[in-house]
Amino acid sequence: MSAEPPPNPYEHELPPERLRLSRRSAWLVTGVFLLMIGLPPLLHDVRELGRAPGERWLPVERLLAAVRGEDHAAQGLPERLKSFEAALAERVEFAKPLRQLAQGVMLRGLMVGNAKTVVGRKGWLFYRPEIRALTGNGPLLEEPASVAHDPALARWSPPLPAIGHFAAQLRERGVELWMVPVPMKESLYPEMLTGHRAAGPITHPQQSEVSAALAELGVRVFWLEQRFWEMKRQDATEGPVYLRQDTHWSTRAMQAAAAEVGAALQEKGWAAGSGEWPGVKLLAQSEGDLVEKLGVGEGFFAPETQLLSVVPAKSDEEAPLVLLGDSFVNIYDDPSLGFGSAPLSAGFAQHLMAASGAAFQVIAKNGGGATTVREQLARMPEEMLRRKKVVVWVLAARDLFMARSEAQANRVVWSPVTFQAPSAPVTNAAAEVEATVVAISDFPADPTTAPYANAVFCVKYHVERVIAGAPINGDIFVYHALFQKRQFLPAARVKPGGRYVLKLQAWDKSVPVFQQTVLDDFNNAQVQYAEAPTARP
Repeated sequence: MSAEPPPNPYEHELPPERLRLSRRSAWLVTGVFLLMIGLPPLLHDVRELGRAPGERWLPVERLLAAVRGEDHAAQGLPERLKSFEAALAERVEFAKPLRQLAQGVMLRGLMVGNAKTVVGRKGWLFYRPEIRALTGNGPLLEEPASVAHDPALARWSPPLPAIGHFAAQLRERGVELWMVPVPMKESLYPEMLTGHRAAGPITHPQQSEVSAALAELGVRVFWLEQRFWEMKRQDATEGPVYLRQDTHWSTRAMQAAAAEVGAALQEKGWAAGSGEWPGVKLLAQSEGDLVEKLGVGEGFFAPETQLLSVVPAKSDEEAPLVLLGDSFVNIYDDPSLGFGSAPLSAGFAQHLMAASGAAFQVIAKNGGGATTVREQLARMPEEMLRRKKVVVWVLAARDLFMARSEAQANRVVWSPVTFQAPSAPVTNAAAEVEATVVAISDFPADPTTAPYANAVFCVKYHVERVIAGAPINGDIFVYHALFQKRQFLPAARVKPGGRYVLKLQAWDKSVPVFQQTVLDDFNNAQVQYAEAPTARP
């Protein structure tokens, strides 16, 4: 005999709620709900079915292709499914307005950003991974073991060993390494993030240890936080040191950094510049990469204006000085970063050459400041490398201070790089070759959450035969355009072991990267594909 439940002593005060809905009403509500969630994708599929097979994008077809490994075969199944999910969110048109509407409501009503962008005060925006880099465990502390036992975390290498190995190889060749970690925006404008003013720049707790370790490795480091903090006193008249809606520095901060490095070069007797910025002055506007990451569409933020100094200086491969860098070098030069539609010649490289009075060979890749630029330098011919005197390496300080998990999540890789001379000379002359894919570099599975709207990735090919043109032997390293405006390009479908016919022609360095179909770099010779790789039948 089961005991009866005790009576509810509060039933007379709070009677149980009862919802009564007729069967007809229940069917009506269910039908409206199913129509709301089913009609938009159905209309999308019907419209796509009317397109040619090579142009249509059906979610079911793309999902099956991801499962079978037809797209991005170099990745595992989880990465391919993430790529499909990201492409689904980007390609299905009815989803984007809904996301923008929801983000706009959150922004206007609650001043809330998203996974990438934090909304600060007075219109300031901040990069969430950078905040985590400034306040996280850093590169020196061992993080707690992940309960998920992610094997990718175990493979991640911290920055200091990679930098030490890189510096030692340069030193063996008589080349000095200078580093310029560009300060984090939050360290200089904490009041615009938290509302609380600081007595000085906020730096990572491990910065002094990292600085001492780099000095022990023989690396000269230019820490710019204090200089930028002092420059803040003139913000009212000269504008902020950092862009309000972007992750990058303003032109005045960039010029100050160039002047400091240029003065150090003059002290070494390697330069004799005036520190002045010759050339044309022009105003340029950009909405900011943090607005783009926020994904709210147009009309929420007004573009920011910067006064640019156009400096007529170009990269010189024969120069004894080398500049490595990321988007902080390119921000006022590369039009894909938002400040123009053509190369501006107003970036850090041009100002460093003006400040120092010396020529530089410039190797700068957006998002590639940690490893990609070192890999490209390592492929330089040995006799050319030994003629260099110093390598100035500009990179975002957040890359240097990210903890392991944060670096892995943001695809910041510190791979060891070994210098080696090319096995055979190559030429810039036009050629058509048949080549097999040996290896493919890692690349973002989700273009919508990547740091930049455009990206390249590297493929190692083995040349099987030259069909026409200049002789090319052995392995070649090729930089393909991966995605543009966060849309994957055809080269992203290159597969390991695949054999392709590559049509090569001389690359015009005066043309912006993403106005060229595909950008290559093998054994220090740069070329482009005349057309996308075509698989042999």
